Amino acid sequence: MRTRFFTFMTSAVIAVLAVSCDKTEPVEPDDPKTPDPELSLQESIEVPADGGVFSITYTIENQNDSLNVEASSESNEWIHSFDCSVPGTISFTVDEYTGEQDIEFSLSPETEYAAVAMAASLQGIVFSEVSTAEFKTNKANLSDNKISIDVEIIDSYTYWFKISTTNSDPYTWGCQPSSKYEGMSDEEMLEYLLQDPFIGLNVRSGDVESNMGATPGNTYTLHAFGYANGTATTDLKRVEFTMPEE
Repeated sequence: MRTRFFTFMTSAVIAVLAVSCDKTEPVEPDDPKTPDPELSLQESIEVPADGGVFSITYTIENQNDSLNVEASSESNEWIHSFDCSVPGTISFTVDEYTGEQDIEFSLSPETEYAAVAMAASLQGIVFSEVSTAEFKTNKANLSDNKISIDVEIIDSYTYWFKISTTNSDPYTWGCQPSSKYEGMSDEEMLEYLLQDPFIGLNVRSGDVESNMGATPGNTYTLHAFGYANGTATTDLKRVEFTMPEE
């Protein structure tokens, strides 16, 4: 399911402060003169998403008239117009930042949700009203996959099974002692199985067959049903069988 909502975010500004002496004439390669020293500093601040003119202050000890200060940003498409003409201050303009973003989530069918959006700092401090939108997902799209199960006893310790399908839609399967589902209808057993947090580990597509080990004399139930996004997409199919004694 795709959910659309507006997000309003703060902008992190990265300014690079470069301090050096006044630019001098180019030095010839064989000139042993030492190049002028240069110092770089990175600083960041947070600004509101509606943009505006902002500033960063700095202090340089023993400053003199020969120093040259420049500033820039990696995000120069929306952070621009740097002004370093006032000693100790770097001013710049941040364009308004608003946007619409599509975000896609995997949700459960027939379930109520709330989408939440807010303005927050990089430290997680909320400084805007919280916008919410409540909605309920639709019923799951049912699969027309026809699932059938065959089981054959090989010996007291081994059985063979095959799960056959009519299309490639996903399904889940499992085999447990029948006592685990004693007295349950198909609907009750299906609801019980959907609560299993590990149900996704046995999701398959297409036919499956294998030999499996079992305990002599025990009765088992092998089940399968269509499964997608946390819900059943077909009816439950189950086969009960008893392993022979040794």
